[in-house]
Amino acid sequence: MSHRQYLFLSECLEELNTELTKLGQSLAIMLGDAVEIFEQLIQKYNIKNVWSHQETWNDWTYQRDIKLEKFFKQNNIVWHQPYQNGVVRCLADRDNWALLWHQRMSEKIIRAPTKLKFICENQIKIPTAESLGLEYDNCYKRQKGGRIRALRILDSFLYQRGCGYTKEMSSPVTAFKSCSRLSPYIAFGVISLKEIYQKATQREREIKESRVKNKTKWLSAMRSFLSRLR
Repeated sequence: MSHRQYLFLSECLEELNTELTKLGQSLAIMLGDAVEIFEQLIQKYNIKNVWSHQETWNDWTYQRDIKLEKFFKQNNIVWHQPYQNGVVRCLADRDNWALLWHQRMSEKIIRAPTKLKFICENQIKIPTAESLGLEYDNCYKRQKGGRIRALRILDSFLYQRGCGYTKEMSSPVTAFKSCSRLSPYIAFGVISLKEIYQKATQREREIKESRVKNKTKWLSAMRSFLSRLR
C-alpha cells in the first residue's frame, strides 16, 4: 500500500469512527496478525459468530482467510461472509455469471443500524503512514476518503459530470472530469457496487422519462457506465 492509499484509508476509518461513535460504539482498532488478534479476543469475549465481508482482494488476504477459517472451525465459531460485489466464488463456468451479477445488484440494500451496543473503549489510534514506514509520495491533489465524499462524487457524476462519459473516458485530458472517480471508494468499501448500480439505474430511468438537456448523450453515458460496473 502506498502513502497516498493509506491516507485515503485513514480518512475512511476516521469518518467511520465518527459515525459509529454516534451510534454508541466507537471503532475498535487492534494491530497484529489476524489469528493472533482473535486469539486475544476469544479470551476476553464469548464469541460464537464473526461477521465480515467476503474478501476478494489478493493472495495475501486469501492466505489470511484460509488461516482464519481454520482457526474459527477449531474454536466452534461460525464465520459469516456476506458478499459485497459481483465476484462469485467457485463458479464451475461463466455461463450464468452475468445473471448472478444482476441478481446481486438488484437485491434490496440493507439499512445501517441506528444504535449499537457498547462493548469496549478503543485503546489504539489509527497509526500514521510514517509509523508504518510508508514513504511520502507527494500526491497533493489526491482524492480524499470517506463515505460522505463517495456519495457526493457519485451524485456529481450522475447529474453533472457524466454527460460526456461515453467518449471522454478514453482520454487522459477529459477522463479526469468525466469518469465516475469512484474506484478508490469501491476498493476501500465505503460505497458498494449495489448502491452505485441502483442509483445509476434510477438515473437512467429519470433521463428516459424527462426532457433533460443532452438526453441522448446522457442515456449513452448511463448505458456505458452500467455495462462497465461488471
